[in-house]
Amino acid sequence: MNLRFWGMLGLGFSATLAVMAVAAWLTSWLIAPAPPPKRFITDIFELDLAPGWSCDLDETEWVCQKGRPPTTSLAVIAMKRRNVEDNLDAYEEHLRHPQAGKDGTVPELRSLTRRRLAGHEWVEAVQLSSEIPNYVTIYMATNTSQVGVLATFSVHKDHESEQRKDIDFMLSSLRIHQLPPQ
Repeated sequence: MNLRFWGMLGLGFSATLAVMAVAAWLTSWLIAPAPPPKRFITDIFELDLAPGWSCDLDETEWVCQKGRPPTTSLAVIAMKRRNVEDNLDAYEEHLRHPQAGKDGTVPELRSLTRRRLAGHEWVEAVQLSSEIPNYVTIYMATNTSQVGVLATFSVHKDHESEQRKDIDFMLSSLRIHQLPPQ
């Protein structure tokens, strides 16, 4: 009887530990915060990457994409030394008049606005088939005291609504490491 008592006590203790371990794991899985987003940082700017996105330097510009090619969405972020033509009015005027492609088709201008992100004013234009046929491209242009910055986010039109969430997430975290022009 003494042996049976100790066996049952050990079994009960083991079962209690197992239940508590499962409960602790479930609790931590359900209430623990998600890991922070992957941060993409350069000497001029930084942004949080949406899940599944990665960026690489391609000669003079940063190319970011979701997944492996062929992809339904990509971003290109380029900078150049600022000159007299690098101002918001000039960017807005250029984006207001989409350039005809090599095949002669003129892209559709969907919207053109200005918005403020992290202390910088940006010109935002949305065009259809301006960079790639059947892709919606969101152009974001601003300047700093030293550089002009152009970010383009291109998404296949059939995936625009789902990918726009990723793009808005990344844009909302965009930070420029230089002062705005005076």
